[in-house]
Amino acid sequence: MRPLWLLMSTLLFGTATATNDTDDASSFEQDVRNQLNEILWKVDELRKKANDNRNDASDKFDSMMSALRALKRDINDTWIEARKTNEVVQNMDKVAKQKSSCEAINSGLPLTTVSNRIKYYIPALLMKHRLTWYQARDFCANNSMYLASPRNQHELNRLYDKIKDRYGTNTHWWLSASDVNQTAGDFKWHNGRAFHQDNSMWYNDANEPNSFGKGHEACVNLATSVRAKLNDDDCADSKKDHYFVCEVPEECYGSIEQEVD
Repeated sequence: MRPLWLLMSTLLFGTATATNDTDDASSFEQDVRNQLNEILWKVDELRKKANDNRNDASDKFDSMMSALRALKRDINDTWIEARKTNEVVQNMDKVAKQKSSCEAINSGLPLTTVSNRIKYYIPALLMKHRLTWYQARDFCANNSMYLASPRNQHELNRLYDKIKDRYGTNTHWWLSASDVNQTAGDFKWHNGRAFHQDNSMWYNDANEPNSFGKGHEACVNLATSVRAKLNDDDCADSKKDHYFVCEVPEECYGSIEQEVD
């Protein structure tokens, strides 16, 4: 059996040692907790800063996108206004050119007028100088007109009657229809309107059209000797030069001061 003093000493010193160990553990745990709390606080601060930066970047991005959308709208508006302005300028230029062209028709050219609801003009000065279809076409174009282009038999009848009464029944007159630069037999008027081979304005008694596709381009003429019907003919054969009729564009009717008989 141990002495009492030894047991008391063991208990006292042993208890003190355990107590010291417990205090050290508690202190260490508190330090760890403090450091962990500090780390957590710093992490939270970093997260807040990151969120602030992200929000700031998002705000800046949204602001930039808004500015870009506004710029796009401004560009579109400017482009629309520029296009409208360009259209106005083009229309003004077109009107000016049209007015100039119409005035050229009414500038005292030696023309004889023919009434057919549509205004036709026969260059009286050239009655002694027959032309190829190309020359006749160019003459009309140079005077702001085009070769006559009757749209139906009624218009052709009116034109035929006036020409026959004034110039006799043995004359030939170029009109605008041809298959120039087209497939042989694909006749078109000056504005691209088709003139089909089965159209009733052709001189069917002679199986017109009947001379296209023979190595030359066929152009349409009105022969007063065969009623108000149309024939195809050689466009550039000098032996077959014809007279011709020019037609005034409808937009120029209001500018024509000459009387139409």
